[in-house]
Amino acid sequence: MAQDASKIAIEFVPASVPPIYCDGIWGGPTSRNYLSICFYLDRWPLPKTVTHEVTPNNLIGAEVARDVQKGLRREVVTEVIIDLLTAKDMIVWLQQQVESMEKSDLARSK
Repeated sequence: MAQDASKIAIEFVPASVPPIYCDGIWGGPTSRNYLSICFYLDRWPLPKTVTHEVTPNNLIGAEVARDVQKGLRREVVTEVIIDLLTAKDMIVWLQQQVESMEKSDLARSK
């Protein structure tokens, strides 16, 4: 069967890439004129150490000290590097998705 030259089928194949939650983005142009987009997640830092009392029964008791960095950690979870044409396509796509979400019943319920 001859394929219509004015059409092409594109198959989406899921990769083994887990979804990533993102609090924001940071980035800008690279030295080679690409756009670097770093997706980050804001988190409170985990303690380096936590010290507990030991009970007479050799069990872990109450927490007595905690060594933790002050402030917030901004962890870059992934970086995407794209060219100008792809950036423009992403702007159009994102705008369409935002408009669709704003019109949906789901967005109105929040």
